[in-house]
Amino acid sequence: MIDPVALKAGFNLQVSAGTVLNTSAGAQVNASQNELTHTSAATMTSNQAIFTFQWTAPNSANDVTF
Repeated sequence: MIDPVALKAGFNLQVSAGTVLNTSAGAQVNASQNELTHTSAATMTSNQAIFTFQWTAPNSANDVTF
């Protein structure tokens, strides 16, 4: 996330298939909804905030929506 005027940032990611794993401090996974969201706003540093996560793709060849 990049913004030249924001002081803090947050996010929410939901995926239709596969498995989301949290690797970012200040975030949590809601496994029942395959969703990752911030638990506290991240402070912007050099106009950006970075949230990281891992996603394991499903075994099927169907489309996945993020």
